[in-house]
Amino acid sequence: MGQRKNKTFKERCEEVYKFIVDFYYNNHFGPTYSEMIDGTGVLRGNLALVIKQLIADGKVERRSNTIRGIWPTLAAYQDSLPLHLSGEIAADNLYPMDIPDQLDVDNTLEVPRYLLPAGASHATCYVLKVVGSSMSKVNILNGDFIVLQIKENYKPEDIVAVLLLDENAVTLKSLLPTKRGNVKLNPKSHEHHPRIEKAENIKVLGHVVAVMRNMTGNFKFGAAQK
Repeated sequence: MGQRKNKTFKERCEEVYKFIVDFYYNNHFGPTYSEMIDGTGVLRGNLALVIKQLIADGKVERRSNTIRGIWPTLAAYQDSLPLHLSGEIAADNLYPMDIPDQLDVDNTLEVPRYLLPAGASHATCYVLKVVGSSMSKVNILNGDFIVLQIKENYKPEDIVAVLLLDENAVTLKSLLPTKRGNVKLNPKSHEHHPRIEKAENIKVLGHVVAVMRNMTGNFKFGAAQK
């Protein structure tokens, strides 16, 4: 994988840090340098500088006598943000829209901060539980919890919670503008079919930024895929 372009040193540090923590959550040990290079595209020379900075920032630590010597610090990877669990979202058939109650702080889920966009807060992010399997090809499965960042604009193939205004119903899909000015709501599954909607009939309620899966009582975390 070649060096990724147009990224600041700070952005590279954040990218490598997220990779290290995600790798640790899923494997219970740190990645090798080769795995970090393959996973981030940061070249070995730059990676050494990034790791040095992350150690100075207290985000990772170096463990001796092992090729898997870079681990997230305990304080860093346990840092989390409680976000409101606002209900369910359909990834198969459409469900009636249930307006999230952002003022209800009793029903929350702890989300690792490393998964969240910069500046994330209760006002900008919330969690929904997925019902259905139409997004399985991007590793969003029935029963998963997704973290959504509130914003209405989107790019082609973004995975979003979309409100159909004429039906007052919400669904989780990937959006793709058509040549005729409509929008295709694309599932990510061979078992489901897309639907075409007029652009004025849809409203984006949030973008998926992270996925959380309950694995026999322990959550598995991951960044959103496309």
